[in-house]
Amino acid sequence: MRNFGPLNFSYTRIRIVNPYTSEVALDKITTGQYQLLTIPKGKKTISVSMTKSTYIQGETIDVEFFIKEGISNQVGHACITVVPFGTIDTSAFQYELDSKSDATTQFQFVFLPELQGTSISGVVYDQNNKVPASNARIHFSVLGEEPTYFVAHSDQEGRFAVNTPFLTGFQEMFVVPEFQANTSIEVRIDKDFATESLPIQTESLNLLQDEQALASRLSINMQLQKEFKGEPAQDTIDLHDQYEHTPFYRNPEISVEFDEFISLPNMEEVFANLIPRVFVRKHGGREYFLITSEDPMISMFPPLIMIDHIPVFDIESLLAIPPSTIDRIEVVPEVFIKGEAKYGGIINFISRQNNLAGMAFPEGSYFFDFTALQTALSTSNAEYSGPGIIPDTRNTLFWLDHLELQRDSASKISFQAASIPGTYVILFRGVSSDGSIEYGFNSFEIE
Repeated sequence: MRNFGPLNFSYTRIRIVNPYTSEVALDKITTGQYQLLTIPKGKKTISVSMTKSTYIQGETIDVEFFIKEGISNQVGHACITVVPFGTIDTSAFQYELDSKSDATTQFQFVFLPELQGTSISGVVYDQNNKVPASNARIHFSVLGEEPTYFVAHSDQEGRFAVNTPFLTGFQEMFVVPEFQANTSIEVRIDKDFATESLPIQTESLNLLQDEQALASRLSINMQLQKEFKGEPAQDTIDLHDQYEHTPFYRNPEISVEFDEFISLPNMEEVFANLIPRVFVRKHGGREYFLITSEDPMISMFPPLIMIDHIPVFDIESLLAIPPSTIDRIEVVPEVFIKGEAKYGGIINFISRQNNLAGMAFPEGSYFFDFTALQTALSTSNAEYSGPGIIPDTRNTLFWLDHLELQRDSASKISFQAASIPGTYVILFRGVSSDGSIEYGFNSFEIE
């Protein structure tokens, strides 16, 4: 969507009524320059059938869907909606701009498709030369209860992209470019979404008399449902339930808690006396860490050094930290591969206050907020509890987000009629194998 921009979007119009406020937007909003036109949807191609047209309150309603002759053999990704008549528009599903001839920007393939969760992309600049920096390594740390880590490399044009497949919700991120001699690196993160303003003209909500009565009825039903049955259950599915979450590193082989030992005056003493298989060495007047392992390959790559899951490149400043500010040190004494990066082990300092033990942030680093995947909606429907003194005031009698329909067989659904008399509509919308929208609808009465 960022590649094409709002001029090439298709739109769905919705009306929102807040039953808890009497405020009304009266002013017409005309910030856009285009009107929306209905996208032709063709003929009804899906048959929606029931055994009868009138049901009593609480009765089970069985519905069958099947493909009519003359279209595709399969319809997938179908959505089934059962709501009061008038609450959903069966005459138009999508809209497009009335004209695209004035588009000021041409399509450019800048952002890669996000096939495995969300991604972070951007460009790296060499501030000294004012040009994109190629082959630069950029580190990303995800903070919070489940900290994790990503690494990316810039290409010849200074651009980079890294996937975040298991992240959901709003995340606090930390980015730091790896230090390069005689350079000053700046990392610029792309916006998560298209930044152009919507070009459409929108108007305030105006309800006709029968629509006002319907909105009032829906609001009363919703409030009754809340008073009698309380807040609805959480209607989401955490992606952690669908995928195995792989944290940055699991239980480290070495974890030394400082409180279990006598206090030592400096970090060099700590590594010399408390941390096994890790040594502080000097080369060219600069200190560095060396991790020993049964794997001889570990000496071929520098280790990843972190404090509170944030990469650190200034070893001298890290060794100058007072040991009293550190809770523990965790060590992974094996070759660790993350994307294209290879590390000769991991050393992670965990501070007592989770504040980097007072260390200054590396040059070019900063925090930023990142919007990952929204938590998925569940497909569970409100269950009918049977006749009783509490009325069944559901506005949505049934909703299903995914149904596959084959020509040779019908698909069936069942649900219970609510306690509110009136006319209800069943709407089927799906996509055929050739990409066209297929739909069908029917209505019934509840007495």
